[in-house]
Amino acid sequence: MAQDSTGAVKRGRPPIGPDAADMHLRVPAVIYDRIAVEAIRKDLPVNEIVRRALQAHIDNSGTTK
Repeated sequence: MAQDSTGAVKRGRPPIGPDAADMHLRVPAVIYDRIAVEAIRKDLPVNEIVRRALQAHIDNSGTTK
């Protein structure tokens, strides 16, 4: 588990980063929870996980403009 500077274990959902929050999207709780678990597991911000997932989707979709 991730700890803060005091050594306390962080609990709850990590906040969505400002870049992701500015997208004005509503994410179903089930999807957000999976993203949050992945962020905690990889010790990355939630918005980085979202960015990577979107980039992978674009890379794998075979369509670009």
